[in-house]
Amino acid sequence: MVQKGELDAAILVPFSRIENLKKNPDLVVHLDPSTREDHLLINHEHGALAKPEVRQALDMAID
Repeated sequence: MVQKGELDAAILVPFSRIENLKKNPDLVVHLDPSTREDHLLINHEHGALAKPEVRQALDMAID
């Protein structure tokens, strides 16, 4: 929608799309700092996630 000119502005554009959008000479990409946080809540009482080493591996993979 942005690249087709159907929007005047867009917020919360995925970072994976930014470089492609910057290549379009018809667009102006302006990035502002954000205080947005994302959280992942897991149930660690059952299954594989009950094992601390699995949770640690997941933490290391995400970080």
